[in-house]
Amino acid sequence: MNFFSRITSEKLLSYVSYILYILLGIVGIILLFHIDYFSVPDTDFFAYVDQGKNFFSHPFSSGKYPIGYPLIVYALEHVLPIPNPGIRGSIFLNINAFIASCFLLFTLLRKKINFFSCIPVLLLLINPLTYSMILTSGNETMFILGILGVWFLRDRQYRYWAYILAYICLLFRHEAIVLIPALIAYDYMEGKKVLSAVVMYACVCLIIYVFAFASGGEYMKEIIGREAEIPNMTFLKNSFFLYPFMIRNILAIQIILSFVGFLCGALIYMRKKNSSMMFGVLCIVFYSCIHIFFPDSSSRYSYIVLWFIYPVVLHMSISCIQFFTNNTLYRKILYLYICVLVCIVGYTLAQSLFIDYPYDRYYRLESKLAAEWFDAHVHSQATVFTHSPEIVKYYMKSPFVWLTSNKADFFNIIDIDKEHIIIVMDSYKMTQSFLFLDPLGVDFRQTFTPEFVEANFQLIDTVYKNDEHWAKFYSNKSLTEL
Repeated sequence: MNFFSRITSEKLLSYVSYILYILLGIVGIILLFHIDYFSVPDTDFFAYVDQGKNFFSHPFSSGKYPIGYPLIVYALEHVLPIPNPGIRGSIFLNINAFIASCFLLFTLLRKKINFFSCIPVLLLLINPLTYSMILTSGNETMFILGILGVWFLRDRQYRYWAYILAYICLLFRHEAIVLIPALIAYDYMEGKKVLSAVVMYACVCLIIYVFAFASGGEYMKEIIGREAEIPNMTFLKNSFFLYPFMIRNILAIQIILSFVGFLCGALIYMRKKNSSMMFGVLCIVFYSCIHIFFPDSSSRYSYIVLWFIYPVVLHMSISCIQFFTNNTLYRKILYLYICVLVCIVGYTLAQSLFIDYPYDRYYRLESKLAAEWFDAHVHSQATVFTHSPEIVKYYMKSPFVWLTSNKADFFNIIDIDKEHIIIVMDSYKMTQSFLFLDPLGVDFRQTFTPEFVEANFQLIDTVYKNDEHWAKFYSNKSLTEL
C-alpha cells in the first residue's frame, strides 16, 4: 500500500470518526433541550405505566407488552423528582441509547466498508422518524441498542454472550424472538454446533406461548377479525421504501429489482462465509416475516428496520461492486455513483425533517387539555366518558373524576339525573363518537352518536390549543354545579 492509499484509508477514517463523534454530541445536546418537544408521548407509554404498576399486584397476569420497559418506566416515575418523570426519564434514556447505538453501528461497519461506515449513521441522523421515536418515550430506541449489542457481540465472536443478550431483549419487545433463530442460522452457516441453542429456543417459545398467547394475549386479539389485512404489504412498502428513502410511489419493477439486488448481495455474503453482515440480513428477513402476518403498519415497526436496511444495503452494494469488477476505475465510478445516490436520499430526508416534521408536535394534545380542564373545574364526583382515559388519568390530579371509555357504563347508570356525567369530544375524534363499541361488542352506533350527545347534553365549555386541537365538554349539569 502506497503512502497516498494509507493516508486516504486511515487518516480519512480517523477524521470522519472525529467529525461523527462531535456531530453525535451536538445532536445529543440539542435533543436534551427539546426533551419536551412533543406535548404528549406515544400512547403506548401510558400502557407501560399501567402495566408496570399492575405488575407488583398481579405479577403473573398476561400483559400486552414484555415487562422490561414498563418496569423501567415505573421506576422512573417513582425515583426522579421532576414533573412527568416517566416521560422525561424515558426520553433521556432514549437519547443516550440512540447515541450509543450510533457508536455501535459505526464500530461494526468501519472495518468492513472503511469511511463509508459513517453513511448509515448520517442517514439515521437526518431521518425524521428517528426523532419521533426518541422524543415520544417509546421502547424502540432501547430495543435497537440491544439488537446492535447482539450483533456486535456476535461480530466479535462472543457467541454465548450474544445469545444471553438476545434473550434479555425479549424483556423489551416480542420481536426480539427473531434474534435467536438469526444467531442459530448464522452459527449453522459457520459450521458451529447449534443443537443446544435450538432446544433452548424451543423451550422459550413454548413458555411465551403459554403465558402470552394461550392466556388471551392482546396481539392475537388484534389479528383475529383483521385477516383481510394479511399479508401486510403496507409494512413492507413503508419499511423498505417510504421511511428509509422517501419513495412514495412504488412500482412493481422497483420491488422486483430491489428483491433481485438484495438476493445477489445475500448470495455473495453466503459465498464469503465470514461476513457478520449476514446476521443483519437474517434479522431483516425474520423480523419482516413477523410483521407481514400482523395487521398493523405503525411507523414504530418500520423504524427498527431502518437500522438494518441502511448498513446492509450499503454494504451489499459495495460487496457487489467488488465481486463483479476488478477494474479500479470502474470501481471508483460506481463508488461515486453510490455517493451521489446517498446525497439525493439525504437531501430528501433532510427536506422531510425540516418541512414535514414539526406538524406532529401536538398529536393527542386534546387529552392533556382535558386533564388540565378537569383539575381546574371539577370539584365533586363526576363520571367522565372519553376515548383515551389512560392519557387523561396520567396528567390529571383531580380525585373527583372517574374515567371510562366503556360505552356500556353509560347505559348501566340507573338515574342519570342524580349523576354528574361529562362527555369529552375532541378534535382527535371530531368526525365520530368514541362511544361506538363496548368491550363485549355491543353496537351503540345508532343510539350514541355525536348528534345524540349534542341533543341530550349541554355544551358547558371548550378548550383550544389552536383550530386543529380542541376539546369540548358536554354534561347533564351546568359548569357551576361541577
